[in-house]
Amino acid sequence: MVGCRGGGGTRCWNGNQFSLIAAKFAAYGVDLWVPELGGKFDPRNPSHKMLMSQLGAMSESERQHVQARVADAQARS
Repeated sequence: MVGCRGGGGTRCWNGNQFSLIAAKFAAYGVDLWVPELGGKFDPRNPSHKMLMSQLGAMSESERQHVQARVADAQARS
């Protein structure tokens, strides 16, 4: 069992990374615990897939905001 920690699903995946690795997890029998799901990710559950996609999008958005803040701070110094 693998779990997302330290920010949960919003920091485990960025963009479409989860969709690229999910099949490998399933092929090797790796279970994924996601706090936002309240338990184990079920690859057959469409709502689980949708939530993982949303978490990846949120992570990507957060990353872009951080990059913009860093660039702004660097420009001011």
